Amino acid sequence: MATAGTPQQIIFDGSEDKYDLWETRFLSRLHILKLKDTILRVPTDAALVADPGKNADCYAQLVNALDDKSLSLIRHEAAEDGRKALKILREHYSGKSKPRILNLYTSLTTIQMAEGEDMSDGLLIATILNGLPDSFKPLAVHVTQNEDNVTFTDFKRRLRVYEESEKMRADWFC
Repeated sequence: MATAGTPQQIIFDGSEDKYDLWETRFLSRLHILKLKDTILRVPTDAALVADPGKNADCYAQLVNALDDKSLSLIRHEAAEDGRKALKILREHYSGKSKPRILNLYTSLTTIQMAEGEDMSDGLLIATILNGLPDSFKPLAVHVTQNEDNVTFTDFKRRLRVYEESEKMRADWFC
């Protein structure tokens, strides 16, 4: 238990869905320590003299509140720079970073297969159709409404032909 005047330690466990709550608690801790403005605001000319020490204090507080994975994100790129370290964490956990987007996309499009089940052409085609932009809607309608049993190889060929024809059509009208 923390004593009066000493805020309790808040450790981030690396859970992406809990980052926003952790950051709120962490900034509250920095507020109690009179460091919140240091990490959130770029210093003005007058404040530059005191800033390096306070910014390093913010970094020290941050390092002590992170799991190993999160610490490894910041320790080389933002050593002793609390402001930069917080920015890196925000970018990583806010959903704007490329790895985060790829992980989210992968988790949303993961196909669960039973042991020994074969990946069917239809399942592959459906997964790809689901990820295409609206401009491919005519192709999607044609493939899904067609009575023929389309193989994955044939689908890839149709997809390439459609894409090329759309590019030529766009070039024609430009």
